[in-house]
Amino acid sequence: MSHYSRIALRGALSLLVLLGTARAWAGTPVDPALDPLLHAVIERLRVGDEVARAKWQSHKPVEDTAREQTLLAEVERLAPAHGVKPAQARKFFENQIAASKLIQSVLLDRWRRGGPPPGPAPDLVKDLRPRLDRLTVNLLDGLAQAEPIIALPRPACAARLIRAAREQAHQAHLDKLHRAALEEALHGVCAGR
Repeated sequence: MSHYSRIALRGALSLLVLLGTARAWAGTPVDPALDPLLHAVIERLRVGDEVARAKWQSHKPVEDTAREQTLLAEVERLAPAHGVKPAQARKFFENQIAASKLIQSVLLDRWRRGGPPPGPAPDLVKDLRPRLDRLTVNLLDGLAQAEPIIALPRPACAARLIRAAREQAHQAHLDKLHRAALEEALHGVCAGR
């Protein structure tokens, strides 16, 4: 290989690396069938931080069984209109609730030990619940769009979901807590055998 060929090859490889880096920075699609679902799950996890701040301010407990049951009944009611089976929606949202409670519990414990979170807390009813309601619709739509992947045999679904979730977690700069919550939120998504 000539000197000029090596320089051209090095330049081409450098360009590919730069393009790959730009792709990651731009947050370009990872898996079109799973991206809407993963984006909505991650956004809901981030709202969990704000819910924790609101509960810190109001001294409310993490557990809100009545609200959880209302949400689960609502997603079962809404699911068919979004192309999702009610039982599938319920199980999925049980995991969203568990992931949010994980975040809230860890953050509240952290703040009890190290001091309160900075800044004013959002209002749980006026500010956060409307956002969560919008995310509920996005999550149902994301589940419906992901159905071709969800219906794959479990190993194939899991491989694709894990790959896309890792990339989305990386692009979203999720810390260990939020990565653990993401894993909790996605538990059981792959229903195939």
